[in-house]
Amino acid sequence: MPTPPSSPEAPNGSTPADLSSLPAEYSAPAAARREEPRREDRAARYRKRRRRQLIGVAVLSVVLLAGVVAAIVVSQITARMKANEDPMAKNVCTSSVTPAEASSTTVNVFNMTPRPGMAGTIADEFKKRHFKVGTVGNYTGRLEMPGRASVTAVIKARSSVLPQALAVQRQLPDAVFQQDDTRKSNTVDVFLLDEVPSLNEDVKTGDGGLICK
Repeated sequence: MPTPPSSPEAPNGSTPADLSSLPAEYSAPAAARREEPRREDRAARYRKRRRRQLIGVAVLSVVLLAGVVAAIVVSQITARMKANEDPMAKNVCTSSVTPAEASSTTVNVFNMTPRPGMAGTIADEFKKRHFKVGTVGNYTGRLEMPGRASVTAVIKARSSVLPQALAVQRQLPDAVFQQDDTRKSNTVDVFLLDEVPSLNEDVKTGDGGLICK
């Protein structure tokens, strides 16, 4: 009987591996097919995670933008409110009253400044605005001085003529009121402590309290 031919040897003399005996799943095409779904799953998870990140960044940007806009709006509203506020409103010391008509208010004007003629100048300004003017002259007596240096005049009157005192105070820049119920007349006294170039141009007409400090 003839001898069957032996298996061919590999170039280096070793017997080549019999790949036909390996399971089918270990073959190269099968391994590639198994790896492909895994890559697709990883890509899908990455895309999903990336979408969540982008959505989070977008939401955060919108929230931050809304916060900035809100802060700007609030600051503008606050600025307008402060601009419209009377800077002396916190120093009001009387109840709110309606200012009297100029024609029903008698004003006495006293000069306590070194400048001569100041009382007459301011008295003439009051006359032009239809106030009644009583005594006009210099004053060298004692007066309770206000606590701040920027005051230009002190207004004194009885509590029964607060409306008249308010009408006078609103004419003068940086004037403060001192109530004096020991007075017997219903006139309003104005004591000029500093030079007053002129009366206020814009005069409020609504109700309000007198500024005392």
